[in-house]
Amino acid sequence: MLVGAWYYTSVLRQEALLVIHRPPRPDAEVIEVEGGAVLLRDLSGKPGGAWAQPGTWGLEWDGGYAQAGDILDLAPQKVLRELTLLTGAPAPGQHVRFDTFAYPHNPRDAHGIGYREVVFESEAGQFPAWLVDGDRDTWVIVVHGKGADLGEPMRILPTLHRHGSPVLVISYRNDHGGPIDPSGYFRYGVTEWRDLEGAVEFALGKGARCLVLYGYSMGGSIALSFMQRSAYADRVAGLVLDSPLLDLGQTVEERAKEQHAPPGVVPLGKVIARWRFGVDWGALNYRRAAEKLEVPVLLFHGAEDRDIPPGPSDELAEKRPDIVRYHRVDGAGHVCCWNVDPAGYESAVAGFLNELDATCRAGEDPR
Repeated sequence: MLVGAWYYTSVLRQEALLVIHRPPRPDAEVIEVEGGAVLLRDLSGKPGGAWAQPGTWGLEWDGGYAQAGDILDLAPQKVLRELTLLTGAPAPGQHVRFDTFAYPHNPRDAHGIGYREVVFESEAGQFPAWLVDGDRDTWVIVVHGKGADLGEPMRILPTLHRHGSPVLVISYRNDHGGPIDPSGYFRYGVTEWRDLEGAVEFALGKGARCLVLYGYSMGGSIALSFMQRSAYADRVAGLVLDSPLLDLGQTVEERAKEQHAPPGVVPLGKVIARWRFGVDWGALNYRRAAEKLEVPVLLFHGAEDRDIPPGPSDELAEKRPDIVRYHRVDGAGHVCCWNVDPAGYESAVAGFLNELDATCRAGEDPR
């Protein structure tokens, strides 16, 4: 048992804690492009991979970007999908990657929206961010997920921009090319919230009066950690949480069950992980912090999310129906709710922001 638990913690370190930035791998090979459609051959070896999933996806290759849309025909290891060209055109034999961000990874290339590159600071150092200007004093601060980058919110950026809120898309420690956490590990909000606080100070210094925190996946953990710990939490009018990681301990337990780990290995492994790597499982349980929130929450989670199963989000929505507006999207995997239902997702975000903005205009305390 001890040997198994020790091995489990080594896997946990490799897959969840270590800061490793791997180049993306191709998902498919282009067989043919014709008449607004593309025929692809699977290279991922994942029968349920993005290549075979319904919805709207980015399709990226060296020197080009397109969108893969509705599935027109599906066969073992092959799929025919609608294709919208954005930059260049893929050629037969080209290897392509399916991209959940769905658009090129900056506001100008994605949507023709102007933005500025800015820098904010925290105790860990200086961090790059993108600022899309707006005419309201309610700012939206977007926090991407683990292993993602500033391009993650390109799917929802037009909706935020039409609303008129300034949008600050931030990086944080352990991002590629940026400051590293002293531990050398991802800390799932326990330390990263300080970087979000630095971004909040930047926004307040530029005239923000109310704030909306928009967190994807681990970005949701960071936002909730901020709400739990920061003196600026009372400036937040609401949160948008997309596939949030509410409890790392529960998530690793569920993943271990799916991998048929022997009984007893995970509980002992968690004890060893605390000793080996300083993992504070209690601090990484944000369900209590979420349940104590006093501001509205717009919550999205995919029913088919295998990376962060939706159970904790289901529980939060059930316990706090007074503040949580929950969109559990059938057929959606991890952070893919927009991809499966773009119109519904955008409508929910636009309505949520309009209500929060009315609260801020009325001069009410965000809390």
